[in-house]
Amino acid sequence: MENKVMRIIAEISEVNESEIRMESELVDDLEVDSMMSLEILTELEREFDIRISEKDLADFVTVGDIFNFVKEKVDEKK
Repeated sequence: MENKVMRIIAEISEVNESEIRMESELVDDLEVDSMMSLEILTELEREFDIRISEKDLADFVTVGDIFNFVKEKVDEKK
């Protein structure tokens, strides 16, 4: 799951996946803007069959925040 989340973020942010860490900040380190954030949200929803509200999206500061949220949502579905 971690690899999929990293791959999605790397593809959309156009940052090499090897440079992305859990502690990487979306805005400051990866230069993710609001449009990219929505693309990430949409792709994560599609990939993991989950729903992410724009309110939740606003709470994501790091890649780890996204991963933990997605993991929690996927675990809830089990």
